[in-house]
Amino acid sequence: MKKSYNFTLIQSINEQLDQYADEHDMTRSAVIEAALKEFFIDGKNIQNFNITDLTQRMKDLEEKVASLTPTMIITEAHQPPIEPEPIISIEEDHIPNSDPLLNPDEWYRQKDVVEMLPSSMKLNTRKAKVSKAVSQGEMVTNGKKGGECLIKGSSVSIWLKKTIQQ
Repeated sequence: MKKSYNFTLIQSINEQLDQYADEHDMTRSAVIEAALKEFFIDGKNIQNFNITDLTQRMKDLEEKVASLTPTMIITEAHQPPIEPEPIISIEEDHIPNSDPLLNPDEWYRQKDVVEMLPSSMKLNTRKAKVSKAVSQGEMVTNGKKGGECLIKGSSVSIWLKKTIQQ
């Protein structure tokens, strides 16, 4: 009659156990059982072993399993620190509301609103600000998503004033 035991393994051993079991079409339990049988058979006189012998044998088994499965070494490229974006100040004459091309009754696409933001801001920052404002309901839209989303001109001018003053 077999008894069941619970083992807690470190992640690297756990992964190696899974990989070895998959490669040899065995269950995890069968791999552990085979390893323990090998330990006790190689140990010959198991009545006289002490904890240091067991620890050494476990290290040897770990090295054997590690040598069976190659490990991948992943390195990350050095990345320069991220510099914060400069604070942009805009004079009143740059506020798009004073632009005669902005009609409060017209509907604009997100890309049009992005172009209304100051070009001194990075393009991705401008896109993110407009997208966030639309998703949070800060501007009145036609309720559609993606390329069909249109933004009311009056809400664009209000949002631009608020955004530029920040």
